[in-house]
Amino acid sequence: MRKTWLVVMVLVLMTAAIGCGDTSTDPGDADDIGLNPEETVVLVTPNKGESELSLREITELESITLEIERDTDDGPEEFEITGVTLDAMAEAVDVDPATLEGLILVAGDGYSVEVSAEVLSDHEAVFAYYVDGEALSGDSAPLRAFFPGSETMYWVRNLVRIEFIGSAERAVAASEIYLLETLFATMEEVDYGGEAAVRASDILEYAKGEGRVFMAATDGFEKSEGADIFSEHFVVTTGDTAPAFRGEELPRGMHVRDLVWLTVGETAFYSAARGGELLQILDVENLRCFVGGPGGRRGIGRS
Repeated sequence: MRKTWLVVMVLVLMTAAIGCGDTSTDPGDADDIGLNPEETVVLVTPNKGESELSLREITELESITLEIERDTDDGPEEFEITGVTLDAMAEAVDVDPATLEGLILVAGDGYSVEVSAEVLSDHEAVFAYYVDGEALSGDSAPLRAFFPGSETMYWVRNLVRIEFIGSAERAVAASEIYLLETLFATMEEVDYGGEAAVRASDILEYAKGEGRVFMAATDGFEKSEGADIFSEHFVVTTGDTAPAFRGEELPRGMHVRDLVWLTVGETAFYSAARGGELLQILDVENLRCFVGGPGGRRGIGRS
């Protein structure tokens, strides 16, 4: 049964111990609450690129404690989280939270998920280092992301990297577009759960440039994936939800059905079957469109 998460709108007001006071909390030094103060989280911003914050620095930011309630088949389950808000984390690296179009959260095991601006607007983000009276450790440390009330696919454990997406990064400067259905016909077909599929790595062979793979579906859902993770899985080419990004070992929350387009580097891949307003998101200056692959492709646009 799908679990829904509700926020109990109670701020536990505390300093070193829980009590009444200000809406912010001060859990103490990282050493004092059992954290590894030298463990770091990578923060990537549009203007400054990569930087690192240690847990010591993170625990010195203004913190917040929330009591979270989770509905389960056995009744409500409550737990408590302490950490820093998205606003505090963004301001620590000179990012205005109001300009954010989303986040990309990356775990130590390679799992990543894009958090849309809509999710950020609807759910308060907390990057927790303290859960239920215990400092995070092992495969949960150094941080865990919480978006109370949202899908738990965003609640990333072992959070080691946070990428802040600005509005300018949403523009796709594509110089080439490939029609996915035509490319599929030139690729080796494999079986995926009884449906035809192609290896995602075969699609990336046509990409000009490098970077994350951005995907969009017909229902407006958007996400991005690291090219290394994307290349390990498949794009299903038949069935009611095709084209669809799938993987047997890929968490269901990372699947994307009804793909309209995907982009990587300077290349966009477009599903003519699904339609969509692709050109609205593209810089069409010097755009070239192809209906086939290198060596056998035929231009259908301008160069």
